Amino acid sequence: MRGLRRPRRGPHGARHAAVLLTPGATTTADGLRALVRAERGAMYEPARITFPSELPLTDVGKPDKKELRRRATL
Repeated sequence: MRGLRRPRRGPHGARHAAVLLTPGATTTADGLRALVRAERGAMYEPARITFPSELPLTDVGKPDKKELRRRATL
């Protein structure tokens, strides 16, 4: 989960979660928000949740955070 800078959400920004589900798994954005609220607290609840079919990777195979941030602001 990465923070997007937005003044109305404080110094941590508006949280965006890009969730990659394993094949056959199902969930909803509301279900994930409820889980985060219960396990971590309301301040960690993402403002936006997306379910991409694949995560963008860097040349060394790590998740590309810059690309995820760019996609989240579209």
